[in-house]
Amino acid sequence: MPENRTIDLAALGIILNIPHSALIHNSGEIMWCCLPRLDSDPVFSTLLDRENGGRFRISPANGEIGRQRYLPHTNILETTFETPTGSFRIIDFAPRFMQYGRAFRPSQLIRIIEPLEGTPRIMVACEPKQGWAKTSPVAVIGSNHLSFEGFGSHLRLTSDIPLSYLDGKPFTLTTRQHLALSWGAPIEEPLTALCERFWGETARYWQDWVKRAKFRRCSRKK
Repeated sequence: MPENRTIDLAALGIILNIPHSALIHNSGEIMWCCLPRLDSDPVFSTLLDRENGGRFRISPANGEIGRQRYLPHTNILETTFETPTGSFRIIDFAPRFMQYGRAFRPSQLIRIIEPLEGTPRIMVACEPKQGWAKTSPVAVIGSNHLSFEGFGSHLRLTSDIPLSYLDGKPFTLTTRQHLALSWGAPIEEPLTALCERFWGETARYWQDWVKRAKFRRCSRKK
């Protein structure tokens, strides 16, 4: 997304599981997210400060803008990109579903990248900042994750993408890839299976919620 441009709020989608939420621009960038709660300090904040705010961006290598929609009857956001070499989509959601009779809503953001056609070139960059001070945390490389030190709890990005590609270096997307940002408890089960299961469970939760919800039609008085 070009710097120093006024942000069109219509270009932002929101995902949430009630304890926390995230605003995602149609460029593929998470521009606002506070963790672990809505009233916590921001981890990503380029909505207010494009130059110094934290960001989590997945986008075409050439910066094309995508088309956003919610998957039917859910709060799962899909952003689709067309590029000269191929197309792909990002599936973004905050997990929320019933587990053992209670609402399961972990402090996590799940991002799934899926090629649709051709061999799209993409880039991924996760650069959180520490609250309003906007200082950069120390990133510690693990076996399949980056740990960001200096927050009030553990902040970790787990991915099946090679970690050397998570610094904004363009690469060719050839298969479905998964990223999970977690606050607090780390992810301890295989990432691919977890993301796919959480996707299905979260979709079912929202679809069931829509079935139960009662909406009142508002009429405009003349």
